[in-house]
Amino acid sequence: GQGREKGRCGKRAGMADTVTSVASGVSMTAKKDTHKRRPFDEKKFEAKKKKIAQRLRAEEELEQFRQETGGTIGGEWINQKWVAKQVGNANKKAEGFDFTLWLKDTALYFAFLFAFTVSVFAGRGTQQIVSYENVWRRIVMTHLGNANNHEGVLQFLDDVVVRELGAQDNTDFPLDNYTFRAQYGASYGSALVGAIRLKQVRVMSTDCSIVHGKLVDSGLVKGHECFPSWIDGEEEIVYSKENGTVYPWNSTIFDWQAAEDTQQVAIQGKFGFYPGSGFVADMTLEEAPDMIQLMRDSHWIDFKTRSLVLEYMFYSANMDIFGDTRVMFEFTPSGAVHPNVLVSVISLNRYPNDGIWSIVRIAMIVFVYLTVVFYILDDMDHCRMVGMAKYRVLGWAHMDLTNNLLFVLSGFFRLASFILVGFAFPDTATDSDVRQKIRTVGDALYMEDQINGLNGFLLWMKLFKYVGVTSRIIRLANTITYSLRDVLTYMFLFSIISYAFAILGYLLFGSELATYQTMTDSLVTIFRAMYGDVDFLEVLDKGGTVGFIYLFCWLVVSVTVLLNMIIAILADVYSKVVQDEKDNPPSALVGRLHDEFMKRWVEVFGGGTKVEFAAGETNAEASTGKKKEEEPKMSWWVVALRGYVEQFREWRKERKERKERKRLGIPEAVKELEKGEEEEE
Repeated sequence: GQGREKGRCGKRAGMADTVTSVASGVSMTAKKDTHKRRPFDEKKFEAKKKKIAQRLRAEEELEQFRQETGGTIGGEWINQKWVAKQVGNANKKAEGFDFTLWLKDTALYFAFLFAFTVSVFAGRGTQQIVSYENVWRRIVMTHLGNANNHEGVLQFLDDVVVRELGAQDNTDFPLDNYTFRAQYGASYGSALVGAIRLKQVRVMSTDCSIVHGKLVDSGLVKGHECFPSWIDGEEEIVYSKENGTVYPWNSTIFDWQAAEDTQQVAIQGKFGFYPGSGFVADMTLEEAPDMIQLMRDSHWIDFKTRSLVLEYMFYSANMDIFGDTRVMFEFTPSGAVHPNVLVSVISLNRYPNDGIWSIVRIAMIVFVYLTVVFYILDDMDHCRMVGMAKYRVLGWAHMDLTNNLLFVLSGFFRLASFILVGFAFPDTATDSDVRQKIRTVGDALYMEDQINGLNGFLLWMKLFKYVGVTSRIIRLANTITYSLRDVLTYMFLFSIISYAFAILGYLLFGSELATYQTMTDSLVTIFRAMYGDVDFLEVLDKGGTVGFIYLFCWLVVSVTVLLNMIIAILADVYSKVVQDEKDNPPSALVGRLHDEFMKRWVEVFGGGTKVEFAAGETNAEASTGKKKEEEPKMSWWVVALRGYVEQFREWRKERKERKERKRLGIPEAVKELEKGEEEEE
């Protein structure tokens, strides 16, 4: 294909030479043939010849542009206007800084960045949302300290549900006799959405180990029934006590419900992944005291219990937000209790109808996504015409592609949350179903916020693509860019060494120190130790000399060797960048704007030399028969401004001559005489 294209270019060049030679011959014999045929129009012929030459030259420049960019342009379907525009832009970029293109791209990007920032942060009310979240978190955390066994958990339920939430139920305002009421109760000015729910997951009993059997035979222990951990055991679906005894309890809290009935999803805990099924107890604020007392009397929570989840959701009509609280207690086979608190605030109405500001916010969102569509289509058109050359080297093109993909993903979550809000309150839905739908919308909004956060980071980092203000900024940006591969290689090496030390710490101190109980905890601990956040006394107390040697070796390897290694990499790359700047000075924005300004100044004011405008051909041109090359077309205001500048220069020159004559005492008559002599000459 490239051979055929080169052949075509050679044929076109030959055609251009042929046309030129024919044109020269015809122009010489045109006057002799006027009496035999229609008069030959030399001007039209010259214009046609110039047009053909320009088209052939444009095709040659297009072929050169395609070879430089590595694209695959070809075929007669190419729009010649687009070709001329792309060739012109390529030539402008090759010649240097194009102020017009830079100004258009930068202005569009700044408008896009401003609209995105305002649309994301406007109307969020973050401070009030955090304050509302702290209300519910304080209620839980105040009474969580004593929940370290079965009875402590029941006491926690009594303190939180009965004494905290129940005491605030239906508070009266005596000034206006106002009472805020809800179907399930109200607390702290918010309505309880659905019932308060307790869900218990239990494990079936199994036979004990061989060691346990030996101890039973020796008379040290009694019984042959053990209760394994959740990972090793199976879920119990029939509520039973020791030795599988089932009591005729007359309450629904002893009935097992599947996940389809509870309308709950599985929850990840510290010691396992607990399903949405289990034994459920739903209660209002009025029913809570009797229900908790029944649990205490029947020992509803026992050694078969592996997780207990307390959840309730309140709605604030004043702020139009939901406060969702979930407290999960994990019961280990040893009898220890590990609580986990999750409090989240969900705002379904992200864009309330609050007047003109709401319209402006929606308009900015529409502008943001229209701009994203424009960028995507422009990128697709560029790839279709030129190819994938810009993606072969790691650079801004990959960041643009990442931004576009993240915007598409955030738009998907935005649309999903909008649709889910419409289906969150069906007429026939249960309370738990409504709560779960609201949580689903909250999860979609949370994912949208995470994606927007990453997008915002990338968008602000892309400012360096459009604004390289000074050579110092360009130098630092080049240092980061050129050192990226070495830094990634270093991070790979650093991750291997860190993981090796984390495994060593986990095996040495995992059973003695809480900071090394898991691999994740061990990794976090050694990373904190790199920056001085380490408790040497605790390690020495539990690990002894081995612990001291372990921490000493890690700090020497990580701080003294590895961190200094990355500093050496950056210093070496920085010195190379500085050396390259001496040979090829960077084109900073300030310098480019200065060059562009001086270029415009020279175009308008002529650079201090007088500019002559010839109305027709000079005598020399008339005698030789040559035509003066056409002047490039200029705007009328440039021509007018040049005329005014020339008049101003002539006035200044005459004024200076008058002052000089006056200083020397030369009369005006002498000036008139000299002027007449000049005219005669």
